[in-house]
Parts: sequence; structure tokens; C-alpha cells
Amino acid sequence: MSIQPNETYILSLLKKLLDTPSPTGFTGHIMKVIEKEAASLGVNVSRNEKRRSHPVRTGSGYKPDRRPQRAC
Repeated sequence: MSIQPNETYILSLLKKLLDTPSPTGFTGHIMKVIEKEAASLGVNVSRNEKRRSHPVRTGSGYKPDRRPQRAC
């Protein structure tokens, strides 16, 4: 199986992200763009208590207890 990246889509998305204002500490605009794009791809996104977004993994292969542990 060979994966063929959609170069037009990738470049368009990168341009949209780079053109979106997102100074340190004020990332609300860029996160809305990312969440909208994720939704268009069928990926659910949720925010944690610090309002950081992350994809919500679901399906038979998802095992929440197998997440990588952070080093202290």
C-alpha cells in the first residue's frame, strides 16, 4: 500500500495556519482553525482545563491506559 500525500491540500492548510495570527499566549484564533479542520476530517477535538485542544481518539485500537508517560 502506497500513501500519496495531497500536496495541494497540505500546502493550502499550511498557508492558512501560517496566515492565522497566533502570538504566544493568544492562540484562540489558530485553535479554532485547527478544530474546524479536524472536524472536517471527522476528528473530534476536546479542550483540557488549560483550554489546550487535543484529538479525541476512539475506536477498537484505543487504549487510554497505554498513553506515553511524561518524564519528571
